Amino acid sequence: MGELKMRIVQVSPRYHPYIGGVETVVKQISEEFVRQGHKVEVLTIDPGGRLQEVDELNEVIIRRFKPTGPYCYSKPLMKHLSENALQYDVIHAHNLHTFIPHMVVQATRAIKGPKLIVTGHYHGKGKTPLSTIFLRLYRPLIKGFLRQVDGITCVSNFEAGLIKKHFGIPDNKIAVIPNGIMLEDIRKAQPFHVTRHHLLIVSRLEKYKNIHLAIRAMPYLPDDYRLIIIGEGPYRPHLEKLAANLDLKERVAFLGRLL
Repeated sequence: MGELKMRIVQVSPRYHPYIGGVETVVKQISEEFVRQGHKVEVLTIDPGGRLQEVDELNEVIIRRFKPTGPYCYSKPLMKHLSENALQYDVIHAHNLHTFIPHMVVQATRAIKGPKLIVTGHYHGKGKTPLSTIFLRLYRPLIKGFLRQVDGITCVSNFEAGLIKKHFGIPDNKIAVIPNGIMLEDIRKAQPFHVTRHHLLIVSRLEKYKNIHLAIRAMPYLPDDYRLIIIGEGPYRPHLEKLAANLDLKERVAFLGRLL
């Protein structure tokens, strides 16, 4: 008998071409599942409504839905999932900072068959003081639906500890699976010679990422230290202005999006 292949659906707040940590993780694991012979779909939110509703990239089927509320709430996505859940063996929801996992549980609560997995990408607090208040109010609801899923994955022991502490989830329901490393890409990369010390940040440029703190620290380092920032985001103009105000234009480089 051949190896059993699965029908997997990833439910993610956003997906390529949107850029971010969760978006990258979901894309990479979806495409790896395809390489292993599994059938993969992604259900996701398109806030701007500018992308194709149904698309395919690297053999991953992408279905995009319009939001109908805050934090990626989408009635059309819930309707699609409730009507098609039995097509899947595994339903994998991402990001406890959104309504995505809650919607998955609500849409499938009367359906037996597919395994429900949640990956939290959980920080314990929001990006802003207001979103942190919302998250605290949201915690009882999270605690309720997490008890109904088959498994929870975390990328670190620290995150697993937060989920146990905040939601009372037992150890046997949580698996710690660190984010992978693309070893082949690293092995194929060509090294380059440098004569100065380099610090590297690869990130979406948002205020809550605290990249401004790294820039503010640069004057306290010797002059032969240089900060390289790779990524794009709404906070870039502020970061560039900060570097200019601190007279760091020669020591802080913004390379933008490289992929």
